[in-house]
Amino acid sequence: MSEGRIYLIEDEVHSDGLGGRYSSFESALAEVQRIVTLPFEEEPHNPPCASWQQCKREIVIKEVEIISSPQIPGPRLRVITEIPILTTSANGVIWMKKKYARLAARLVGLPSASGEEDGSA
Repeated sequence: MSEGRIYLIEDEVHSDGLGGRYSSFESALAEVQRIVTLPFEEEPHNPPCASWQQCKREIVIKEVEIISSPQIPGPRLRVITEIPILTTSANGVIWMKKKYARLAARLVGLPSASGEEDGSA
């Protein structure tokens, strides 16, 4: 039985969860924006590698369904969608789609950067 949906922020390179559970895509995206506005050498922005200056994070937001079953104790999580959001490194941030960069900036009240790098339209 489904108990609802949540959104998780993960680093695909390090199989590392960033942040907690979010009730909407927009709230997860706002947290991604907050994280990448931190200096790259600060937690939780910097990767867990010993040589983090040469490393990167590939951030995705996962939409997850929470499933409970009387046969299995505790809730289980099932990934519904996985949305690539951005890649971040000591060299900067590259958003996978401009619309995510614009929406993230709007959600946290930042002006949208006109010259932002983008992997695709």
